[in-house]
Amino acid sequence: FLYFIGVAVMYAAARAKAQPFMFVRDGRRIIKVTRWANEARAQTVTVIPTPRFALKSFYSDWVMQPYVKDGMFITSGDIFSVSSGAVVSAVESEKSEPYGVYKASSRLQVADVELPGSTFARRSVEQSGFFDFLVPTLVRDTRYFKSTYKYMAKHYGPGATSQGDEWAQTAALLVPSHVPSISGLLRQGGFVEDATVEVDVGSDEFLSSVEDTAAIADCVLYFFIWAMILNFVFQQVAWLVNDYEEFKAKKLA
Repeated sequence: FLYFIGVAVMYAAARAKAQPFMFVRDGRRIIKVTRWANEARAQTVTVIPTPRFALKSFYSDWVMQPYVKDGMFITSGDIFSVSSGAVVSAVESEKSEPYGVYKASSRLQVADVELPGSTFARRSVEQSGFFDFLVPTLVRDTRYFKSTYKYMAKHYGPGATSQGDEWAQTAALLVPSHVPSISGLLRQGGFVEDATVEVDVGSDEFLSSVEDTAAIADCVLYFFIWAMILNFVFQQVAWLVNDYEEFKAKKLA
């Protein structure tokens, strides 16, 4: 029970932290896409808050775009949730508007763009981790934020020296709750807001219900995963102890 309360509190905190880059207006959820410019470095960084659930038009217009053809492309793997598959049917059951789910394959791959594989790999940066499928989405959020912030600070923060044609334009798909801190970092690095676009990503009531469903699915999924892992470990330990006792009994016989 306390675990469920903790997850609910974390989700509420994440939504509050995402403001003012993700907010509600007249019952619709709006995100603000911002292009940051630094004239001294001749660089622009377009920050796109990317929710896990949104209108399919949002993903086609802002996510499935060949940003990597023009420069650097950064994305946070934490946008994807392994429990999203459990709520796909719930998302698609909304008939009035075509909603979608952010998937690991939501962004363009090397086969979709006319670039050498080495160039694509160099320009496309995904902040991800090992065995993240074993950790609930919100629990791993802090580590993803730290890695994303560290990378952005290295290349776009105060004292950064990353320049050249590949670094002239950058697009970053980020978890909405990470955007305020990353935006503050860009300001410290001498970037200023060059342009903003407000994008409607769907009904806030519906998206909130889907996110709540996903949170519950997270809890159930990871409880089951860790229950299976612990059960396997206990069984192996019990087998080893039993085997040792049998071996000791034969030695003493």
